[in-house]
Amino acid sequence: MAEKDVVEEKIGDLKKGEIDPQVAKKIEQWLDEGSDVAIYRNVDLGSPEIGRLVFLKVGKGATLNVAPERMPDNPVIPIAWRYWLQSVIKSKQQLKEVL
Repeated sequence: MAEKDVVEEKIGDLKKGEIDPQVAKKIEQWLDEGSDVAIYRNVDLGSPEIGRLVFLKVGKGATLNVAPERMPDNPVIPIAWRYWLQSVIKSKQQLKEVL
């Protein structure tokens, strides 16, 4: 898993209905390149970061062609099994609907 294929969102930002502008820019770049974006959420009830979102580039130009059900181990997220797939985004319009 390449580090360039993973971007994480800070805890709590989405509660305001917003996404970090740098994260949004990276996701839009991936979509413009023709890649899909998998959204993973930390579901570990014992984690202080429960609910945290992580985005993974999949498909064209990415390490993985298909998003697995759980986030694969990678250099950005050391304990990746906590993150379960929530959605796969294929367009900017779909991104707005999901977030």
